[in-house]
Amino acid sequence: MERLTDSKRLEKDVQIDIHKRPIKIAFFISDEENENNHLILDEIFKYSYTCWGGARFLILPLNSDEESYLEWLSFYDADIVYSYIKLTDEQIQKVENINSPALLIEHDFGNAQKYFPVNISFYNPIKSISTVYSPYIFSYLRNKATNTPISLITQFSPEAGDRFITDNFGNQLDTNMYLNELREVFNTYCLSIEDIPPNNHVGTTLVKSRTEILDLLANREATTVAHLARIHTESIETVINHSLKNAFSIVIGSSVKDRISLWNIRHFHNSDLSDSIYSLIISEEQFNDNCFLKTLGKYLSNLNFLHPGSGPYQVSLFSQSLSLESLEQKKDILQEFTYNSIIVPSYYSKRILPIEYSELKYSLHTKDNSTLSISENPSTIFINGPKHLRYIPLKFQNHGFGDFAIECDIDRHNNLSRYSNVIDKWILPKRAYLSKVFGRKFERISKNGLPISLNGKTVNYFKRSVENEEFQIAINLPEDLDLLNYLLTQKNKYHHADIRNNLPKSKIEYIANSDKGKNFNGVISLFKKLHIASNFLTNMLWKDLFQHASHRNKKEDYLYTRNDLNGFLTKHRNNSFLTYINKKMNFKKPIHASQYLTACFNDALNELIKYKFFHPVYTWNCRYCGYKNLKTVDSIKLYNNCEVCEEQHMTPTGKEFEWEYLLNKFIHKTILEHNGFNVLWALNFIQNIGYKNSFLYLPEVNIYYKDKKSSHINEIDLLGIYDGIFFAGEAKRTAEYFLTDREADKFIDLIEYMSPDEAFLAFGKYSEDETKVEEIKSNLEDFRKRFAAQFKNIKLTILTFEDFIKFSSPAIDFGIRGNNVYAFFEKLDSQ
Repeated sequence: MERLTDSKRLEKDVQIDIHKRPIKIAFFISDEENENNHLILDEIFKYSYTCWGGARFLILPLNSDEESYLEWLSFYDADIVYSYIKLTDEQIQKVENINSPALLIEHDFGNAQKYFPVNISFYNPIKSISTVYSPYIFSYLRNKATNTPISLITQFSPEAGDRFITDNFGNQLDTNMYLNELREVFNTYCLSIEDIPPNNHVGTTLVKSRTEILDLLANREATTVAHLARIHTESIETVINHSLKNAFSIVIGSSVKDRISLWNIRHFHNSDLSDSIYSLIISEEQFNDNCFLKTLGKYLSNLNFLHPGSGPYQVSLFSQSLSLESLEQKKDILQEFTYNSIIVPSYYSKRILPIEYSELKYSLHTKDNSTLSISENPSTIFINGPKHLRYIPLKFQNHGFGDFAIECDIDRHNNLSRYSNVIDKWILPKRAYLSKVFGRKFERISKNGLPISLNGKTVNYFKRSVENEEFQIAINLPEDLDLLNYLLTQKNKYHHADIRNNLPKSKIEYIANSDKGKNFNGVISLFKKLHIASNFLTNMLWKDLFQHASHRNKKEDYLYTRNDLNGFLTKHRNNSFLTYINKKMNFKKPIHASQYLTACFNDALNELIKYKFFHPVYTWNCRYCGYKNLKTVDSIKLYNNCEVCEEQHMTPTGKEFEWEYLLNKFIHKTILEHNGFNVLWALNFIQNIGYKNSFLYLPEVNIYYKDKKSSHINEIDLLGIYDGIFFAGEAKRTAEYFLTDREADKFIDLIEYMSPDEAFLAFGKYSEDETKVEEIKSNLEDFRKRFAAQFKNIKLTILTFEDFIKFSSPAIDFGIRGNNVYAFFEKLDSQ
C-alpha cells in the first residue's frame, strides 16, 4: 500500500505514477584481443550476475563502431555508465547529450594498472539473491513442490581461461564470497574438475564435469545465477530483431569479441519466465567432446522453443574468431545430437548491434507500477520496494538491501494544458543535474523525460530489520522560473568523481522575469490560458482593432461604439470570406454565412468582456462644465453626478441609451507596443507542435551573467520546454530588423550561452518594404546555414506570421464559438 506524509497546501492534488525497476548499467570497454580485456570482462560478468537485473547490463566496445554503440546506449538509457577506457571530452559530451546518466565514471586501474574489479562507490544495486524467493524462480521445477529449496550451479576455483560456467551462468551472488548453500533457501551443485580435500566444503553436491552441469540444467534439476539476475526485469526494454529473437544463439570461440557477443545478444530475448537464457558461448575445444555435444543437444531439445513461426526450433551459430567453413562443419556435427535445426546465419561474424538489422523497438510488458497523490508541496512520499521483495522472509530481509530506480510520472501543478480533461506532465530535457530540482534523491532524467530517483535500503548494523520497511522520498514541485533557472545555471555540475564535472560550466548567474515579461503574464492571466489568449489576440479582426487603436491619441481612452465594432466585422465579412465560410460549413444559403459570422462576433464580444479586454461603459458630457464622464457597468446608477462639478445626470432609457466599449490599454500596450503579439503567437505555435501534453514557458526573460562583460546579452523573448525539448528563441516584428541591427550576432551568442535543444526565430513579417522580401528570405537562409555550421546539435526553426496566415486555413470564428453560434445552428436545424 502506498501512503505519504503531510507537509504548503496545493490548489489541487497532484498525481504521481511510480514505476520501479532495476538500475541499468552500461560498460565501455575495448574489444582488442589481450589478457587485460579478458580480465575486465571477467569482472564485468561477475559483478553483473550479482545484481538484480544485471543480466541486462550492456557492454559497449566503443573502439569498434562508436556511433552505432552510442545509439544503442541512447535506447538502453543507462542509469550509470562505467568506462574501462579513457574517454575524450567529445565522447563525454556525446554520452551526456544522448543519455545523461546519474553517474559517468572511468575505472581506476591503480598505480600498478592491475586492478580490474568494478568499483561503483555511490550506488549499490539490489543483489540478484533478492529474486531467489520469487515464485518466478520455480518455473524450472514444473510440477515439483515449491517449498523445496532450489539448486544453483556453481564452480570451485575455475582455472585461468576456464569460463564456461562464469560466462554463461554466473558463479557468485556476492563479488567477495564463494557461492555456498544457504539452508532453507538453496542448495548448490558445485563443479570442480580437480579433487578437493575432504575438509573443504564447497557445495551441497560435488559435480566433476561440465557435461553433468549441462545435464542438470537440461533436466531442470537446477537453475543458474544468471536466471536470478534476469527475472523481474520485464521493465527493461527488449530489443526486437526477429532474426535474433526467433533462434537460440550459440557463440563459438573464446575471444573478447565472442564474449561480448554472448552478453549483448541476450538483449534480444525476453526470457524472464523461461528456463533457458537462449544463448551460450562454447569454446572450440568443447566441440571435440562428443559427450558434451550429446548433453548440449539434450539441453537444446529440452529448453529451446524458439522458431521463426513454423518448422523446427532453431539454433543459430555465431563467431567472430572462426571462419564460415569451420562454423559449417560444427553445424553439421551438432545437428547429429539435437532435433533443433542448426543454422549459420549470413551475419554470423558481425557485431551484435540492433541497428544493423532493424530499427530499435521494444516489447511492452506489465511493469511494477503504482499511483499516489500529494496535496502538499514539498512532501515526503512513502513507497513499497520492488514487488519481488515482498517474497523475502523476515529473517532474510538483508537480501533486499540495495538501490533500485524509481521513475516518477508527475502531474504539473501549474497546468498549462489546452484541454480541460488533460493535465500536463513534468517531461523534462535529458540533463541529469536537472533532476535535483525535485529533491536530493533524484539523480537523472530518463529518455522519456521523467525524473528518476535511485533509492533503497542500506545495511544498518545497529538496527535489525524485522519488517518490509517502506522507502521514502522527499519531493519538491518546482515553479517554472525556478526550474528554468536551475536548468540554465547548474549546467554540468556533477560530483567530483563524475568525469562530466570537467565539462564547461554555465556562465549564467540567474534569470528573472523582465517588466515586459511580467506584463505578458498579466495579460495571459486575464484569459486564464495561453491558447485562449492567442485565439483572440492573434485573430485578424481584433488585430485590426489593435492597429486602429494605435493611431489614436494615447492620452485618451480607447472607446468604441457598437457601430464602430460592427465596422470591423463588416470589413471581414467580405464576399471571398463569406464564400469560404459557406464552403467550409456546408451552408445551403449564402445568407447563412453572414448570420453565422454575426453570431461568432457576438460570442467573441461577450467573452472579451468577461476577459476584461473590453469594459462596457456609459459616457456623457456634463451640460454645465462639459466634462466627459464615464461610468462602468458596475458603477452606473439611475442618477449620476459629474465628477467635476457634481451636476446631476439622469441615465437615459430605451434607444437613447448606448453602451460604449473601452479597450483595455494594458493589453493593447503589452501586445502591440511591446511586441507581445509575436511572442504570443510563437509560444502558441510551439505548444501546438507538442504532442505529449507537457509545456512550460517564460516570456521575455532577463538574463544575468557571471561575466560582467557579457551584460549586453540580457534578454530572451521565448524560453521554455515542450515535450521534454528545451527551447529558446527571439520574436521580432520583422526579419529585416533582426538581420541588420546586430540582432543576429546577439542571438548566436545567446544560443551559445544557453545550449537549448531547439532554437526559434519568430517574425511578424519579413520586411515592411514588400520589394525586399525575397532578399530577406535569402539572407535568412544564409543565417540558417551559419547557425547549422556553429551548432550541429541544435535545431533552428524560423517562423513568420505572414507565412503562417498564408499557409494556414483562415479562422472561421473570432476567437470562440459560444451560445449565439449554438442557437444559430439550432435555428438552422429546425428550418
